[in-house]
Amino acid sequence: MDESLEVLLEKPFLLVVTRFGHICVNAGIDQSNVGDGRILLLPEDPSASAAALREKIGKDCAVIITDTCGRPFRCGVAGVAIGWAGLAALKDWRGMCDMHGKVLEITLEAIVDEIAGMANLLMGEAGDGTPAVVFRGLKYPRSGGSLFMPKDKDVIRPQLKS
Repeated sequence: MDESLEVLLEKPFLLVVTRFGHICVNAGIDQSNVGDGRILLLPEDPSASAAALREKIGKDCAVIITDTCGRPFRCGVAGVAIGWAGLAALKDWRGMCDMHGKVLEITLEAIVDEIAGMANLLMGEAGDGTPAVVFRGLKYPRSGGSLFMPKDKDVIRPQLKS
């Protein structure tokens, strides 16, 4: 519970809000890919970790810290971004026109999650052991909004506690 700000669901599994706002099962605590008797915790502040890595790299680049996460209404896990630096989490398409000239009104593309998903696919799961992926030539926005849904706009969270 030390890894969590809030418990959203206790059964049939533990669903929590982490210290940095990510909603996940078991607070992201993992026993896979570590030795016997050990556990793996998520970084205390994944975006700060991403910023520190970006600074150590010393290049104008983006860094994304990923984790795998289950998704409501779907089977399987996918790579998602839990921290990032050097790029916007979202690409805002609102006000742009689609291919038929219709103005987009609500489209915010979660580009850090899309990149994280592709990186996870390349890194692999289980015993693959590839800790990082480098993408070159990818164009991305440098600034933008938060990836985490504000509580007052989240329609699912209140239903979990009812």
